[in-house]
Amino acid sequence: MLLMPIFVGFLITHGGFIVFGVLGTSARLPSLVPDTIHETSGLAAQIGWGAVAGIVLQAFALGGGTYTGIEAVSNNIHMLREPRMVTGALDLTYMATSLSIAAGGLIVLYLLWGVAPEYGRTLNAVTFRLVLAQLSGFTTGRPGSDHAGHPGYAAGLLSWHPIPGSSAARGAGQYGHRSLDAPPISPISPTA
Repeated sequence: MLLMPIFVGFLITHGGFIVFGVLGTSARLPSLVPDTIHETSGLAAQIGWGAVAGIVLQAFALGGGTYTGIEAVSNNIHMLREPRMVTGALDLTYMATSLSIAAGGLIVLYLLWGVAPEYGRTLNAVTFRLVLAQLSGFTTGRPGSDHAGHPGYAAGLLSWHPIPGSSAARGAGQYGHRSLDAPPISPISPTA
């Protein structure tokens, strides 16, 4: 029960963030898939499909901490209430569904908002700042400006940080998850 408020906060902030972010740029939705296919084909023409596959696999590997919650349920099925198999299946279904919607929604937001890496911020933080700036008009007008004083920004970012000691926090360190203060990783950046 200790982690339930964080999970609910995660669902509310991500759900609202994704819905408002998509609605804020809904005029771009019809061209999103064709533009993405065109850009991916252009990238593949420059660096080859093998390199594109390598970038996708690297991104997948860097997100490996996402699986720690599912792994924690699978490894501790004996601790669930009876009927354990039904409870475990339901729990895993909720987790997989929420993670799929959140990850897919965030990728759509990155594409719709044209998010680019900023030093010292994750893509989630950059995207959240952009969406919040448009929705609330809360901006200093400086590129890379921060919305730390806005309660929506703080609530959203806090829901992305698990409780220290939880399986997600342990897995994040194990699988190389980056903190909000870490520089962004770019697989094709000459400085990475």
